[in-house]
Amino acid sequence: MLQQKRQLGMTFMGYVLLLAVIGFFAVMAMKLVPLYLEYQSIVRIMDGVAAESDANTSPVSLRSTIGKRLDVNNIVRVGPRDFRIQRDDGEAMLTIEYEARTKFIGNLWFLLEFDHAVAL
Repeated sequence: MLQQKRQLGMTFMGYVLLLAVIGFFAVMAMKLVPLYLEYQSIVRIMDGVAAESDANTSPVSLRSTIGKRLDVNNIVRVGPRDFRIQRDDGEAMLTIEYEARTKFIGNLWFLLEFDHAVAL
């Protein structure tokens, strides 16, 4: 009696589909990770400025410090004018809200909204 062999492993089409899915997510990660890293740099800048200043620091001085740190970190998506300084009852808040867009594939784009606030 002949013994039948069973197929083991994936077929060529299985590998192609697996590589397509992995490639899709790899391209997506390559487009999104830089935006999140930029946001993390902005958060670190805001935390550093908040640690060095207090509620009585002038807005001009705060914007100057933020602008220098943005230049050092090579961040061009936002500028010092995009940061809001709000003062209420002796407490000051430094906030930012912005959108980051990046092209994905063809006419598909990613739009990410970021916001962060820190007390001075």
